[in-house]
Amino acid sequence: MHWYLVDCKTDRSVRSGRGSTMGTRNANELRAVTGGTHQPDAETVARFVSAWLDTTPGDERPSLHDALQAFAELVSRWRDADVDVDRAQAALLEGATEIASRYGLAVGELLSDVSRLVATSGRRNDLKQVATDRRILDAAYDVFADKGFYNATVDEIAQEAGVGKGTVYRHFDSKDNLFQAVVREKLLDLVAQVREGFETADDVLQGIRRAVSAYLRFFEKHNRFYRILVFEQQGFGTEFRTEYIAGILQNVPQIRDMVISAAEEGITKPLDDFYTIFYGIVGFMDGVIHKWFYNNCEGSLEDEIDTIIEVLFYGFVARKGNGGT
Repeated sequence: MHWYLVDCKTDRSVRSGRGSTMGTRNANELRAVTGGTHQPDAETVARFVSAWLDTTPGDERPSLHDALQAFAELVSRWRDADVDVDRAQAALLEGATEIASRYGLAVGELLSDVSRLVATSGRRNDLKQVATDRRILDAAYDVFADKGFYNATVDEIAQEAGVGKGTVYRHFDSKDNLFQAVVREKLLDLVAQVREGFETADDVLQGIRRAVSAYLRFFEKHNRFYRILVFEQQGFGTEFRTEYIAGILQNVPQIRDMVISAAEEGITKPLDDFYTIFYGIVGFMDGVIHKWFYNNCEGSLEDEIDTIIEVLFYGFVARKGNGGT
C-alpha cells in the first residue's frame, strides 16, 4: 500500500499576507526602541518588531510577511549603523521565536525566513528574494505531502509556486536540499511547541502531559507533514525522525533535568537510562499517531492523551505477579 492512498482531512492552510504596503507607523515609537542600539539583544528585537506590528493599520492579525518586513527594517537599520548583524543572528532568532509565540505565527517558517534574510545583505530590497524562497518552500511542502519525495518533481513544485524551474534551482541547489529545508522548518515548529509545554509547567508530570498534548496537537494539525516524515522511511524519513527527537532534547534540556530530579525525589521510578525511556515515549506516541492516521484521521488525537499518560505514568498491568514474572 502506498502512503498517499490514505485520504486524511488536509492540513493545507491558506497562506496570506496583507501585501507589501504596511501603512504609516508611529515613527517615534519605532525610533525609541532602536535609537543608538549597537549591542542588539532578543528583547530589543522583540520590542521593535512588536512596535512595528502593533502600529500597523487595521484589525487583522499580523501575517508572516508582516513580521518579516519588520525584521528587514530592523536589520537594515542595524546595517546602516554598522552593527554586526551576523553576530546578532542569535538575538534575531530568539526574538523571532518570541514574536511567533506572541502573534501565533509558524515559528519554523519565521526562523527560516529571518535566517535567509541575514544570509543576504539584510536590506529591505532583499525581501523579494526571501519571499520567493517562501513561495517555493510552501509549494514544495504541498507537493511533497501529496506525492512523496520520490514521486514529486521540481517542475510540479515550480508550477505550484508560480515560478520557473530555473528559479527553484537558483534558490535551492537540488530537490534533496529543498526537501530538507521543508522538513526542518516543521521540525522547528514541533520543537518550539514541546519546549513551551515544558517551560510553562510547574512540575515534571505536568510538563510531560503538556508536552504529550503539544506533540499530538502538532501532528493532528500537520497530518500531511506526518506523511512526509514517516512514509519516507526508506530515504530521508529515518534521518529526520532521529533529528527531531535529538532536536527536542537539545532545545528543551529541562526535560532531562526535570525527569532526573523527579526520580531523585522519588516522584518517578529510578532511571537506568533516560535516553532509552525518552525514545520509548516518543515511539509510543508515534504508534498512537500512526493508528489514528491509518484510521483516516477519525476523531481527535487529544482524546488519546489520558490513555497515553495512564500507560506512561502507571503502566497497564493491574498488579505485580498477575501473569508476569
